[in-house]
Amino acid sequence: MQPTQQQPPFQANPQHQQPAPGQHPQQGYPQQPGQFPYPQPGQPQPGQAGQWQPQPAASSQLPMIAGVAGVVLLALGMAIPFDSSAAWATQLAWSIFAIVAALLAVAGSMFRGSNPRTPWMVTAAGGVAVVAHWVFVVLPGISTNQGLVMTLGAAAVAAGVWFSPLRPR
Repeated sequence: MQPTQQQPPFQANPQHQQPAPGQHPQQGYPQQPGQFPYPQPGQPQPGQAGQWQPQPAASSQLPMIAGVAGVVLLALGMAIPFDSSAAWATQLAWSIFAIVAALLAVAGSMFRGSNPRTPWMVTAAGGVAVVAHWVFVVLPGISTNQGLVMTLGAAAVAAGVWFSPLRPR
């Protein structure tokens, strides 16, 4: 049996040296304590100078298809059971509110203004209004056929808003 040699205490790599004063450290490392190599959440990215730009969605057709499907499903859900007890007859104001909100969510990209965030705000406001309609009107009667179809419609509108190319990422 050979005698075991004791390992020397840990030593830093002699080839790794601190930069001399006035030299820049390696790319991506903090230059001073408390600095971070990458922009923190909420800070503008380099080169953007605080300007918000819409980002392309994975599929530009998905938000539009989901939004239109949501409008159709909401209108269909308001027409069930196809007689005088339908939401169009018993809850006309809420029905109009929901359809206008869903149309705003879908058509938000058509609004133009001096502020590039305006189309996103219109789209998001429409989506929030549809969800509010769902919470106040649909959720209490969720167990009905009308509730199911209107839930699918609200979910489709919400998906269209979420996957919108206007949404800041």
